Amino acid sequence: MKYKFVGIIAIGLSGLISSAQMPVQVPVPAPGKALICVYHMRETFGGWWLHDVAHPDMLIDGSFIETVYGAGYFVLQVNPGKHVLNASKHVSTIVDTTFDQPLDVEADKSYFVKITNHFSGVNAHNAWTLGVVSKEQAQKEMSGLKQTYTRPD
Repeated sequence: MKYKFVGIIAIGLSGLISSAQMPVQVPVPAPGKALICVYHMRETFGGWWLHDVAHPDMLIDGSFIETVYGAGYFVLQVNPGKHVLNASKHVSTIVDTTFDQPLDVEADKSYFVKITNHFSGVNAHNAWTLGVVSKEQAQKEMSGLKQTYTRPD
């Protein structure tokens, strides 16, 4: 009986380990297009008192994409050239935060952008940053995240 119990634990752990190591399969860009994958790892941005503030609105080139609620990722297929990703939230004069990430993308390539939360106490200014990361880093960190949105161009 003792060995069966250990065997069940080992099988269960091997399943957890193998699923945790599975990379996210991001689609390839359509011919002549570029793909931008934006991800966020935290389940929540701030506490209950920051509910309205804590969820940044994401825009590309001034067009609304989605409001970020919890961990996940979204994929944008865009034309090659210069674009600006923006994370922002304007609730009042006290809470007014925005961060721009310019990108110059090439056709038939994929780019990965990570949203990082910098909330500290009640300071909601400069609460997020966006940073370009390698495909390897993104796939490792995105393991287990769900896709929240896909925007074709």
